[in-house]
Amino acid sequence: MGSSAAHIRGGRIKAIAVAAPRRSPAFPNVPTAAESGLPGYEVSTWYAMWVLKGTPKAVNDRIHAELLRAMNTPELKQVWLNNGSEVPTLTPEQFGRFFSDEVKRWGRIASDSGAKLE
Repeated sequence: MGSSAAHIRGGRIKAIAVAAPRRSPAFPNVPTAAESGLPGYEVSTWYAMWVLKGTPKAVNDRIHAELLRAMNTPELKQVWLNNGSEVPTLTPEQFGRFFSDEVKRWGRIASDSGAKLE
């Protein structure tokens, strides 16, 4: 929900569905897209930090550990929750697989749509 969360809370926009597999803890009364009649409609916003190819594993591990430490502070957890988000829990390897799957998924969607670059 990200930047929409404050507008939903403020009544400036009405949320009709979340594009997630389950309802948002921050907005439990907002149904999922599947519950609203759009099964399979799942879109997420995600964030990542990237390092150069060849970065030593020890450096990657340290960055990941420090990010987890920061993201799990009560203050940052609350910010994410207030925005209708969850603190990420993927390992670097899990994120790599997730990212690869996302590239394939959105590539298929773009191809299936018939969209053409101009």
